[in-house]
Amino acid sequence: MANPEHLAILKQGVEAWNEWRKDNPSIRPDLIRAELNGANLKQVLLYGATLSCANLSESNLTEGNLNETNLTSANLTGANLTGANFIRAYLTGARLDNANLSQACFTGAQLDKATLRQAVIIGARFDWVNLGEADLSEAKMSKANLSEASLDGANLSGANLRKAHLFGANLSRATLNQAYLLGAKLNRANLSEADLTEGNLLIFD
Repeated sequence: MANPEHLAILKQGVEAWNEWRKDNPSIRPDLIRAELNGANLKQVLLYGATLSCANLSESNLTEGNLNETNLTSANLTGANLTGANFIRAYLTGARLDNANLSQACFTGAQLDKATLRQAVIIGARFDWVNLGEADLSEAKMSKANLSEASLDGANLSGANLRKAHLFGANLSRATLNQAYLLGAKLNRANLSEADLTEGNLLIFD
């Protein structure tokens, strides 16, 4: 369960929380299983925090800093993550269905087995610099809107991208072996050097 002191500070509001983070840089917040559904956390500093199994559904995390945050199995259904940073964050098994990830940065994030059904991911960055690719293996992303997203070098092996919108997406060097791409829209997508081994590919205009 969440540390009661940490949760109480966060519920005082983003301004109080961010000041506390700046005054206590060595503390790694414990917000395990925290109930934060519908919370207004715009520009919150949650970097390095543990939010595994937390409920953040319908929350506003716009422009938040969640770098290296542990969000394993967290519920982010319908959350607004516009412009938020999730660099090297752990989102294994997280639920992001119907979430708005526009302009968010997931550089090096672990998103294996996450669900992103009907998520809006326009312009989101799933690229990685120097150390490796974002892991979206076995992610459930049917009908997700990934138009113009950068997935350069991402691992999408076994991912369900059925009817996903990938217009103009950068999938160069991406691993798509055994990915399910039935009905995916890949107009103007960059698939140079992508691994489509055993991919189920059918493009609709």
